[in-house]
Amino acid sequence: ARDFETFGRITMQDSNQFHAVCLDTYPPIFYMNDTSRIIIRLVHVLNDILGGVKAAYTFDAGPNAVIYTTEQYQNLVFAVMAHYFPAPGAPADYCNKPDL
Repeated sequence: ARDFETFGRITMQDSNQFHAVCLDTYPPIFYMNDTSRIIIRLVHVLNDILGGVKAAYTFDAGPNAVIYTTEQYQNLVFAVMAHYFPAPGAPADYCNKPDL
């Protein structure tokens, strides 16, 4: 069975714990930036509004987010991210489904 709620929660917790360890080193390692933190906040606000984990983020050793969601919420998550982080150029330049 697929349980996105649990997958998303564990994925975000694991990412958060990794970056907490990085910050706890001496000297601290800062992989994420302000944009990374905005993405985290957006995902949590979106999940709060939707009443559960419908989108999840993870960051490896760098500032770029990987965002997971289900097919049911992909258009909404894409629209929210595109609104706050518009890419230059035509949508077809950066999206495999530019008509969304």
